[in-house]
Parts: sequence; C-alpha cells; structure tokens
Amino acid sequence: MWTAAEGYGLSSVGSSWGQGRIPVPRDVRTQETVSFSFPITAPGTLGATAFAWRMVNGAGLLFGDPSEPISITVTAPGEPAACAGLRDRIAAIGLEIERIEARMVGDPQRDGPRQRAINVLTAERDTATQTATSLGCAL
Repeated sequence: MWTAAEGYGLSSVGSSWGQGRIPVPRDVRTQETVSFSFPITAPGTLGATAFAWRMVNGAGLLFGDPSEPISITVTAPGEPAACAGLRDRIAAIGLEIERIEARMVGDPQRDGPRQRAINVLTAERDTATQTATSLGCAL
C-alpha cells in the first residue's frame, strides 16, 4: 500500500514546477488508481521545458515508468507563445553558424560551400529575428 505517511507520491522529472514531491492524496492499495491534482509554477527559464512525473517512495527512490513528457513553452508575461520557439531557433542557427565557421580553412575554393551555408543561415536568422521583433519578443 502507498501512503502519504510513508512518503509515497509523485516527483517531477527534470524541472521542479514549484513542487518537489506531491504526496499521494489517499492510501492506495494494489490495483487501485489514484488521480493527483496540484498547482504548478512554471520554471523561470524561457523556452520549451519538459513536464513529466514519476512515482517516488519514502526513501526518495523513484520507481515505475515516468509519465509521457509534455513540452510546455514558458514565455515572458504578455509575450506571444511563438516567441519561445523563435528564440530557440535563433540560438540554434547561431550555434550552427559557429560550427561551420570553426571548419573554415581560409581557402576560398574549399570554404565556398561553407560560406554559402552561412549566408543562408544568416538570412534565416535575420528573418526569425525580424519576426520576433515584430511580435514584441524579448531577445
């Protein structure tokens, strides 16, 4: 039997969502199901964050399979939901440009395809930045 008195409950996987451990709401016997209902607080980091939970026992050991993770996008107050995705895309493009630049060797013949890829990525980043700015996203 799982009881709150023995420390059984749910534990968040990854981010805490304002809750470390949610105790079982009642004693749970073998083959019974139980539903949890509790408030959450979004993480302070903007962007997509996984929301998943797993059972925990009184010793703090996780057991059973975690819940199917759900991606929740955290945005700045009053900001459109699209902003987080745009910020993530702009950052990913920046990393890809850095990766390509690190492979350049100073030879125009060999670096030509790399430079063209950088030009395409830069244009894509500029477009995403303009879209984010027009939506009022914090960058």
